[in-house]
Amino acid sequence: MKEIIWFSGLSGSGKSTIANMIADKIKHYSSPYVLDGDILRDGINKGLSFTNEDRKENLRRAAHIANILAELEHQVIASFITPMDEHREMIKEITNCKFVWIDTTMQECQRRDPKGLYRKYFDGFIKNVTGVDSPYMPFENCHLKIDTSKMSAEEASDLIIRKFKL
Repeated sequence: MKEIIWFSGLSGSGKSTIANMIADKIKHYSSPYVLDGDILRDGINKGLSFTNEDRKENLRRAAHIANILAELEHQVIASFITPMDEHREMIKEITNCKFVWIDTTMQECQRRDPKGLYRKYFDGFIKNVTGVDSPYMPFENCHLKIDTSKMSAEEASDLIIRKFKL
């Protein structure tokens, strides 16, 4: 069974960019699979809202999928906001993953805003945006913390590959 690396961080922090970069770098000697929150929410988790209860269910399903992929010998790189300690504890119990906190300032995430979530929130079109009107708890017990406002995605991906020997 391969290890699961689980990225947590705000929307726009760089989770997906780094996850995809790692997968591209290790694909010649490993079988990486990027499990991304946006992909699951467009498929198997379609219909789940962004309430705490539905976020927890989204993450529970994702954790079980990550386990299945790891058992099939994929190097799983999971990229989910994962905002609450209770969610992280549940994921750890299911997967025994290594957590990487992509800790980037809200200001930088809003500047990047790759999905336009922050703009939609401030324009009054959506609610429950993590870090704005829905909480994101600082990640005290992660295995690695990376600030992408101080480190490029390229540097971060190389660091993670070295740290976890991917």
